[in-house]
Amino acid sequence: MEEYLIEQYNVIEDLDELTNEEDIKTFFIDNGKDYLNCGEGCYKDSATLICKIGDKFYKVKIEANIETTYNYEGYYVEEITSVEYKEVPKPEPKKKTKATYQLMLTKEEHEMLNEFLKEHRIEKLN
Repeated sequence: MEEYLIEQYNVIEDLDELTNEEDIKTFFIDNGKDYLNCGEGCYKDSATLICKIGDKFYKVKIEANIETTYNYEGYYVEEITSVEYKEVPKPEPKKKTKATYQLMLTKEEHEMLNEFLKEHRIEKLN
């Protein structure tokens, strides 16, 4: 798969479990919780994703029931309640714009900024 599909769109491809369109619903019922952000103080009960099967792309919307832990320390996905999908055209690379900044940072702030750029796959130019 082309790198920009992963970096810019987080396209999901599983050559073992997503082999044809009929696998989509089962795959996301079984694995959908991995794509929903749940934790302490916050949760996400739906997500729209893109998956690739062969040369085709599908926009997938998953929804879930979210519950709290026993002592209300956080949230977790109880179950995936809905998986809807439709075939979509292959996403095009997103246009990038060059930006220049001059910043005054401590060593720790500089390390945090570099980690943020790496985490969000933001390309640094020399």
